[in-house]
Amino acid sequence: MINVSLELIVKAVDGKLISSNATEDKSIQVSKVNTDTRISCEQCLFVALKGPNFDAHEFLLEAAKQDATALMVESGAYEKLSDTVKQALKDIPCILVNNTRLALGRLAKLIREASNATFVGLTGSVGKTSVKEMLAEIFRQAGSTLSTIGNLNNDIGVPLTLFRLESHHEYAIIEMGANHAGEIGYTSGLATPDVALINNVAAAHLEGFGDLQGIAQAKGEIYDGLKKDGIAIINNDDAFAAYWRERISQPIKTFAMHNSADIMAVNLELKQHQVCFDLQVGSARYAVTLNVPGQHNVMNALAATACSIAAGLDIDLIVKGLESFAGVKGRLQVHRPSDQLTIIDDTYNANYTSFTAGVDVLVKQPGKTIVALGDMGELGEKAREYHQKAGLYAKQAGVEHLLTIGVLSQFAHQAFAEGAHHFTSQQELTNFIIKTIKQTKTAVLLKGSRSAHMEHVVEPLLQWSVNYFGETH
Repeated sequence: MINVSLELIVKAVDGKLISSNATEDKSIQVSKVNTDTRISCEQCLFVALKGPNFDAHEFLLEAAKQDATALMVESGAYEKLSDTVKQALKDIPCILVNNTRLALGRLAKLIREASNATFVGLTGSVGKTSVKEMLAEIFRQAGSTLSTIGNLNNDIGVPLTLFRLESHHEYAIIEMGANHAGEIGYTSGLATPDVALINNVAAAHLEGFGDLQGIAQAKGEIYDGLKKDGIAIINNDDAFAAYWRERISQPIKTFAMHNSADIMAVNLELKQHQVCFDLQVGSARYAVTLNVPGQHNVMNALAATACSIAAGLDIDLIVKGLESFAGVKGRLQVHRPSDQLTIIDDTYNANYTSFTAGVDVLVKQPGKTIVALGDMGELGEKAREYHQKAGLYAKQAGVEHLLTIGVLSQFAHQAFAEGAHHFTSQQELTNFIIKTIKQTKTAVLLKGSRSAHMEHVVEPLLQWSVNYFGETH
């Protein structure tokens, strides 16, 4: 983290410093922030967060034992500490604040403002993590780059990402997610991106937003944090493109495959594990080979290209970065342990749009096609409808078997009809797939929301296939 003094931190979070030697302690430099004592707090500022099911104030003594540099504590919680605990903490500076969660954000904003890096902020219903990883590959070609790790993209995750900023970073790629209105507006305000992207809007997290318009409004909050001299990136193929234009005063760059845009893709050649296309930027064209399957990844590449051009990167570096992208674990990862078997792991999460993208990739694979589907979560009142649509889409695409598990997936099972099989355990589902593999060349897509834990089917299936084909071929 970019070093900052306790004095500046106290001012930024509107806190009060409790210390046995406040004059000297104000000059203490903080270079790390931690919110979890399961990770070493040595030489860290420990921020005691509170949530519905946890309260890190219970671990203040543990943080102190781990040689934390200082503690950030809620005033109300500090007052309730016993005299024994206060005595044990007397030699460690404590910053008292009204709300540690909000203070975490204010501190992150301080670190952001100390950085000279170019910031790209992105959100979207589908593909934002893949775009983030594409951007990371591209920007690493140009210089030292920080990017969001995993899914640290909410009101806690974005600050934790910003705390990883160092003075040597030239670029920062910040992913922003949300399950309710206002969250992206808040995190975008912390990151204040130079370039801001909404990849798309789809039926995901409907429970928190109500409908697609609600999702579009919430995603549109990312532009509210965009710097005044920043550049907004808009997907011209998205139904809400015109809506977002109305709320943006900064310059705009666009990308699309079907409508006119600044950055487009032409001459697509979809292969089993790759996509070849010409990247069109204005009147110029550049040949690109993506080493991941699916037309949806071409759209992701266009989004990444638009952001990269807006940030001033050279087109040769952009193409090199795109071609270096090898995919993201659990997101349409194609495994081929044998010529007889293709396993497509798309288990990280699920909504209807990502489901159809997965099916489109599946039906291009050789062999009998199987979709194994767990429940798609957070669809609210539309849950039954979208599961039925998923079943119909798979049937119409030519999928031969739909294997379902869970309550909501039964609606997909009913819509698919002949060739559908519903299971009550993942072991039974896995056994069905294995039986099919033994009989014929097979391609299987595994899909479901995080709550469905369909990765627990992928792992034993991959292990079985390695053992089976290793022994017999």
